Amino acid sequence: MKKFYLWGVFYVVLVSGIFVLIYSWFITTTYFLLKKIEVTGNKMVSEDWIVKKTGIKKGENIFAIHLNKVLKKIKNSSPWIEDVFLIRDLPDKIK
Repeated sequence: MKKFYLWGVFYVVLVSGIFVLIYSWFITTTYFLLKKIEVTGNKMVSEDWIVKKTGIKKGENIFAIHLNKVLKKIKNSSPWIEDVFLIRDLPDKIK
């Protein structure tokens, strides 16, 4: 019985370690660095103004950007902004 328990613990530690390695690769690789921010549908506010209000900088890891926080920043920044939708367009763009 103890042998099965040890194997179970081993597999849990092994799978957890694999997930940590995959996560760290996603966060540290240059493959997912933000290269383009695309703004569409804006009529009253300029694209540059919207990009500045996001606080996002090119070169950030696309998975490290909290889209909900950015969405709230944009919505609360101007009464001219009615709706905001943000999408990660992998590997290097946010729309």
